[in-house]
Amino acid sequence: MIDIVDAASDQMEASKGVSLKEEEPANLVTSLREKLDSLSRLSSQSCIYRIPKRLRKWNNEAYTPHIVSIGPLHHGSTDLQAMEEHKLRYLEDFLLYTKVSLEDYVKLLREREARIRNSYEETIKLGSDEFLEMILVDAAFVIEVLFKFHYNLNNDSDRIFSKPWLISDIWYDILLLENQLPFFILEDFFVKARITVPPEQDERLSLIRLTHNVLKKVAFLGEIEQLWTKLCSSKIEHFLHFVRICHIPQEPPHKLLREREARIRNSYEETIKLGSDEFLEMILVDAAFVIEVLFKFHYNLNNDSDRIFSKPWLISDIWYDILLLENQLPFFILEDFFVKARITVPPEQDERLSLIRLTHNVLKKVAFLGEIEQLWTKLCSSKIEHFLHFVRICHIPQEPPPKGKLITLSAPNATQLHQAGVRFKVGSPKNLFNIKFKNGILEISNIRIHDKTEAFFRNLIAFEQCHMRVDYISDYFIALDRLIDTPNDVELLVQCGIIENWLPNSQMVVTLINNLVFGTVTSTANFYFANLLGELNAYCSVPWHKWKATLNEDYFSTPWAVISVSAATVFLILTLIQTVCSVISL
Repeated sequence: MIDIVDAASDQMEASKGVSLKEEEPANLVTSLREKLDSLSRLSSQSCIYRIPKRLRKWNNEAYTPHIVSIGPLHHGSTDLQAMEEHKLRYLEDFLLYTKVSLEDYVKLLREREARIRNSYEETIKLGSDEFLEMILVDAAFVIEVLFKFHYNLNNDSDRIFSKPWLISDIWYDILLLENQLPFFILEDFFVKARITVPPEQDERLSLIRLTHNVLKKVAFLGEIEQLWTKLCSSKIEHFLHFVRICHIPQEPPHKLLREREARIRNSYEETIKLGSDEFLEMILVDAAFVIEVLFKFHYNLNNDSDRIFSKPWLISDIWYDILLLENQLPFFILEDFFVKARITVPPEQDERLSLIRLTHNVLKKVAFLGEIEQLWTKLCSSKIEHFLHFVRICHIPQEPPPKGKLITLSAPNATQLHQAGVRFKVGSPKNLFNIKFKNGILEISNIRIHDKTEAFFRNLIAFEQCHMRVDYISDYFIALDRLIDTPNDVELLVQCGIIENWLPNSQMVVTLINNLVFGTVTSTANFYFANLLGELNAYCSVPWHKWKATLNEDYFSTPWAVISVSAATVFLILTLIQTVCSVISL
């Protein structure tokens, strides 16, 4: 009996065990899912870290702030509370100085919150409002300290600058790795408040100059002139990274060029007979020159000793020289230099995007480019071969006109079209090489003709003829050549605002346009403007269009002519009525 009871007990225990094991997986899965869902996403943007224990254990004091906490890692530390009131006073001074509302700064920080949090390796557990308040107070404090030191704005009531030992300790605290703010948020505050420091005219350059002035003694930095290019061309993460950039010698790019030599040579159609060293030296010098020119122009970094930027005519000629087909560097080598040196240009955080922005800024006037916002997606998604290809990408419409079979190259010129009643309208500035015809209106984008125009257009056509399978620009100039045949055509298009003629006379424009298409090869079966030329021919072949145009030109061209015709018509009607009445009375 005892055995039976024991067996029954064992069976009951077993059944209980089975029941428990069936419930455990469900609870375990739920628990694990909750933990997985609560994990924050890891960011590749992290640049501010906790000191590893293997380093900290040897000297904890070297990594710990003594006076002030900056950022979230030491926020709330009881040892650092004495500075919190001073930080709030500096925030008050900052708001008064910048004349930007507290609401505007909070709005800016809300837009940047995710990126600021991602700058820290560990997850910051502070709530949104507390986190943003801490960043705002600390950023304002740091900027005010930079300013007060730079301009020597201290007085007896200032509890920080009136105590030399205190400000000295603060300099060391803001160079601790765990005590950093992302540099970009300081840049954003400078831009928001439009803060500049002479001689700079740019907010980012002003922040770089202020930072260097504060840190040069405590961090053993060289003179700003020696570090300027390196700092301006770098993506600065925070103050400690700023110091590292200043002290790390730039790696010579010859190793990079050796790795790219074959690809660079293959970019040129003909075999380059220079030896390896001579070839790479030439590429290095030319690439560095181009990048420096882009930077100096973008940031207006010129002075009287600069033999290029001190002569406006010289830099203007250089812009046109770098758009010659035979005067190109592969775009990828400039991109590689940007990546190697981590060159970024705000607001971009990416080296390639920074190069695109710099290139557009330099070429937008000389190459008639639209605004960067209109071209951004197209440029970023394209493989850019060189500067001339960059320009072509900007000018080719996203949806070009359909290709058609070219029946005849004969077409009426602008004067003949005007006589047939065609009206001319300035087209959209978004696309230079565009002609549209609809409802009797010929729409052509504004085009400026001056002494450098021919070389620019010829090189675009030459690149297209040599490299591209699509002859859009070549076809455009063939169509334009049909419209401009005499000086009268040019003068008509000038009056309509389509042509800006900077040449001495209209005949020179005719000669320029007519000569552009000599030697070009096009496909009559796939001509982009075949439909356009066909429609213009068809419109001019309708007699009524010419009669209506003549009537408008001869009798309705001025208000006085309209009044005269109207008066004559009324007189004719009255005479007719009088005649009818006279006949009836008989």
